Amino acid sequence: MKAFFRVVLSLILTVGSVQAQQSTTGPERPPGVDQGVKRVTEGENVVIPGVPAYLWHHGCGPTALGMVIGYWDGRLYPDMVPGDASTQTAAVNAMIADDGDQAVCGIAASNHFQDYACPLDSAGCLTPDKSQTGGAHYDNCLADFMFTSQSDMGNCYGQTWYGHITDAFIQYVDLVAPEALPDANSFPFYWFSWDNYKDQIERGRPMLFLVDIEGDNSPDHLVTAIGYNDATMEYAVYDTWDTEIHWYPWREMQEGSPWGIFGIARFGVETICADVDGDGFGDPGHPENMCPTDNCPNVYNPLQEDRNSDGIGDACCCVGLRGNINGDLEDKVNISDITYLVKHLFAIPSGPGPGCIEEANANGDTLEKFNISDVTYLVKYLFGIPPGPAPPACP
Repeated sequence: MKAFFRVVLSLILTVGSVQAQQSTTGPERPPGVDQGVKRVTEGENVVIPGVPAYLWHHGCGPTALGMVIGYWDGRLYPDMVPGDASTQTAAVNAMIADDGDQAVCGIAASNHFQDYACPLDSAGCLTPDKSQTGGAHYDNCLADFMFTSQSDMGNCYGQTWYGHITDAFIQYVDLVAPEALPDANSFPFYWFSWDNYKDQIERGRPMLFLVDIEGDNSPDHLVTAIGYNDATMEYAVYDTWDTEIHWYPWREMQEGSPWGIFGIARFGVETICADVDGDGFGDPGHPENMCPTDNCPNVYNPLQEDRNSDGIGDACCCVGLRGNINGDLEDKVNISDITYLVKHLFAIPSGPGPGCIEEANANGDTLEKFNISDVTYLVKYLFGIPPGPAPPACP
């Protein structure tokens, strides 16, 4: 029994140690810090599309978490941020850390910047603010919920304790999108595997990493993790200092290893979403869905690739049997497919071409082209007496 309690105590102390770490970097990248330029192109870079890149706004913590909120605003809940959150607007800045669009101390206003950031103190020179003296506004932005810059929490200007990140996400989402079901968890690096990380990225879930940018075995910066490269085992981030993607080796924080990872926070927002393939995008024909419509509803494709922008996902280019020439999401072969191909081949002016050549090559000949023989093949299959053979399977 004593051994059991020792294990439990060890786990509690481990989690406590992870939570009690602070981001301390400022608005500029420190000189000499590795900028994470990808020097070797090997394998495939997998990056979540649609994650906005924001610049440092009164703290790396709220800025990094703001990118996660901006992503979910664009994907599921457009009311999380007023207006378009794909770029860093005044509304986006207010969501991150509200300063009334006037980052000057002494203005007669009550917001995050005036109440907590002012006076602009620095490490070793903590100055009491309204978190201690009283009279502060009600929490209304990420930095408020994260206690960023609040002297009562031992935070100088721009600083955030890592342990407050996940609660801040849930509290902010509850405030602006009460119909949503947010969840968030944080982990030490050694509890979260490379495969765990890849799974989150493939499910379209940006994360936050607390990293040690200088390799001095002391975590100091929060970044938004958005991608990976399996061949090089690198993670991709927006670092809050510019809008470029930066790549670093997947490794634990340790002396001599810049950009080693200390802690990992994952986030999700559950919603009403009929989604048979489980990729986070909803099946068509469900008006109650609060998630975007899947461009290939029966094939798991969380990145929703669509090279020709025809609304039909690349994953749906010829699934099952050939012949779905018009590319409808039901993926059935019928008279509309024959009509579609006839109009393209013979109408004046010509109708639109098939989005998927393999589907239009209904007879599956080795030429891998579509022509009148494919029209004839489908007519015989659908209307022949007896019916002709079914289209062959997709390659």
